[in-house]
Amino acid sequence: MDTHKIRLGHTDSVNSVNRDNFLGVELKNTFKKLHYNDIKTTVDQYERFMVERAECENYRVILTINPYCTNVLFNPFTEVVRNEGSDDVEDERYWSNEEIVDGIDGDGNTVKRIQMIANTEYSKPYNKKDKKKSGYTYLPGYDIFDNHIIRNLGFNVVEKKHRGYESVFNTLADFERSADGSVVKMYKRTDIEQKPTKIDKHLYTTDELMPFEDSVNANLTDENGWFGFINASNLRTTSPGEDGVQSDICCVINNRKNCEFIEMYPDSTLFSFSPKYNGFRRRLEQNWEVFLTYAAENDYCNKLVKGNSLPILSVEKKLGLTGEDIIVFRSFTKHNLKRGDMVKIIYNDKDAEDGELKEGIYRVANLGNASSGNSDYYFYVNSNEFDLDIEQIENVRFRKIYNGMESKYYVRKMKRIGNGQNFYDENVERYKLAFADTIYGDDTTQLTFTDTINIKGLTDNLGRPLSEIYVTIVKTNYGNAEWYKQNGGKEDRNLSNEELEKIEYSHCFGDVTCGYVLSHENNDQFDFDVLTEREGQRDIRLINNNQKFNSRVKQIVVKGDDTEFDGDVVEFSPEDCTEHVIAECAFRFNTFQREHPTVKEFIYHELSYDDYDVRDFAVSPKRVNNVQSRDEGYYYKAHYPMKIRGFGGINQMGNNEIKVVDVHPVRSSNIALTVKSTIPTKLNENDIVYLCDDKNDFMFEFVCIKVESSVRFRIIPKHPSDVQDPWAYFREKISEKYTDDVNINWVNLSELIKKGEFKLRGKNYDIPDYAFKMGNNMYMWRETLDYGEISEDDVPEYTFANNAFYLTPIIRFYLKRQDPDNTVRLYAKEHFPNDIFGNIKKISNYYYEEEIDNGC
Repeated sequence: MDTHKIRLGHTDSVNSVNRDNFLGVELKNTFKKLHYNDIKTTVDQYERFMVERAECENYRVILTINPYCTNVLFNPFTEVVRNEGSDDVEDERYWSNEEIVDGIDGDGNTVKRIQMIANTEYSKPYNKKDKKKSGYTYLPGYDIFDNHIIRNLGFNVVEKKHRGYESVFNTLADFERSADGSVVKMYKRTDIEQKPTKIDKHLYTTDELMPFEDSVNANLTDENGWFGFINASNLRTTSPGEDGVQSDICCVINNRKNCEFIEMYPDSTLFSFSPKYNGFRRRLEQNWEVFLTYAAENDYCNKLVKGNSLPILSVEKKLGLTGEDIIVFRSFTKHNLKRGDMVKIIYNDKDAEDGELKEGIYRVANLGNASSGNSDYYFYVNSNEFDLDIEQIENVRFRKIYNGMESKYYVRKMKRIGNGQNFYDENVERYKLAFADTIYGDDTTQLTFTDTINIKGLTDNLGRPLSEIYVTIVKTNYGNAEWYKQNGGKEDRNLSNEELEKIEYSHCFGDVTCGYVLSHENNDQFDFDVLTEREGQRDIRLINNNQKFNSRVKQIVVKGDDTEFDGDVVEFSPEDCTEHVIAECAFRFNTFQREHPTVKEFIYHELSYDDYDVRDFAVSPKRVNNVQSRDEGYYYKAHYPMKIRGFGGINQMGNNEIKVVDVHPVRSSNIALTVKSTIPTKLNENDIVYLCDDKNDFMFEFVCIKVESSVRFRIIPKHPSDVQDPWAYFREKISEKYTDDVNINWVNLSELIKKGEFKLRGKNYDIPDYAFKMGNNMYMWRETLDYGEISEDDVPEYTFANNAFYLTPIIRFYLKRQDPDNTVRLYAKEHFPNDIFGNIKKISNYYYEEEIDNGC
């Protein structure tokens, strides 16, 4: 063992003592403890993203609308109002005359609309000292062009009002005055033998004023599709002795700027998708309601799809392009046929007394009318294959056939998307998109649906998971009945607080009605019967308030608080197992005043004599009696789809055939049928078994209540839980298919099954409920694919984030006139003044390509 010597402190000095010494030492560890590996699995981020995206049914919609609108169908009569949008508007709205006014004179106290047009002094800025004649807003109609300032060809200026001439101040019959208001005098000789006498000089002579019609033609113009006029102005004068105060009545509309473009009423602010602010009630008022909808069910009762067939508008015998005789059919809707297709023609024989429908199957020789094309609505068959006399057939309809299977025709019914009674489109933020407008300068509006939309559990009109969400647009007209309230033809201005609350800026529009875009030909204007037929099928171009062609069709009124709407006319084709839109649904509206004229006479004024005529100065009122409604309105496409899923290829499959060798009834808790098959059925309890009558195309669901062996099982009719007797329910349902003399019950049903007249088939759960039945036991369908899967449909690339898809469609909204060129007799040609005639651009058959697009 080694010996260690320790030197003690006391050896250093006699005074030294032993003591404890402490030294601070910092301990550091440069290694970390290795934790136990608790990773259970490896997560693939992309794979997880794909799973979440495929399972997601949440959507957020940010909608951009580019409107292309016009106010070309503006009101014929100017409306004057003060404090529009407030409770004070009750006694401050002038849209009709209380009585006919001769000329333009008035007492200055009783306000009449015709006087307010002649004297637009009422449009000057509000002044408490002269509150009865200031602060009014003019909503211009055709008669605004009767105002003397806009008709003035010279530099005539209205000066300060002079006592004794209030009734004609600032009108066509006003007098010329000096700056201090004194009336200018002039000499006039009424007879060459008498000396001239001094008279008050009037402001205008006949050669200084445009006639009213010239005033309309010269001043009515448009800017980017919005019709109006330039706010014409006389020289603005300064009245002496009033501290340099300038005249405030030198313009047509005095509370608007000089030379400002003033739009006719309704103006562009009432067509914008951006809301209009009501400063009195401090609320935003919408010009359009924008809803999110989906195709919920089918309507088979519409006249266009009656009897699962489409109506034919005309049948004609013509000469084909190669000289052969052909039979040309014109349909109301697009026919969706192609050359070589087979069609079933359904008709009534005029000579038949029983009125029974007859039918025949023919091959489509080609499309179009053999002269001017239009292949969407015309098709023809060869005359030598058509064995019917076209003079003897009526009520002709047709149906497409593919391999023995007939197309299905129906009208889709659109329903608003919501959770119970709460709709997702109730919370929408609308705002003008910054630095964005259309090529015509109209505001581009963006709508953000603030609620996340969940479509889980929703199925479309064919029972499929939703593949499309629609944007449905409805024109608002809130408060029109209250605003134009009348009682027995006499204006009733008494409005309750509840009625005033309902009135919004959009009150000037009439009812919104629903129709379809159907076949339209210029030559139709010469055939009254064709127009009547088109109106009867709710052609959107012919819908009007007066049932002009006496078709007696019931108008479908669309309201802003509706939850269901008519949709497009659709053909479901067995050829490709796809829906095809053959007639788009459209909504139509007009202004209330155009459809329900608020005055009986259109009044304007002309100078009959001026101061230089022998006779005394006179202003003559011109009256156009029997003012009628103007039937032409606007229409637009109602529903805009947003595709959210695609479809895969066509699948075909049938239910599981059960080869029956024995069937007999057995009594347990209920009477059941015991069935024995030749091979194992693989049925389980509660499985569905179909009872099929292939001859009559009838199926009824039974349910398996017990499996006795692989080849033996028991079934009873499937019935609602509140039904006690399943067989009574079965007899009730089966009697709807068969005549009363056929008695099918649990006794004889066994024999019918054993004889093979009825067949049993086990439900194939791989066949979806929305599959299309092709034949007795063959079904066809397309599977809906999750987002991101490759499909035959063009589904846009949507952003997926925050467990939701972001739908950002851009809608180009086109507002169209019903009859701009008078091809359906709605154009206001005979009215005074008549509406603006449309300049229709003809479709060119030439296609122009840019040079850079031309290939080698």
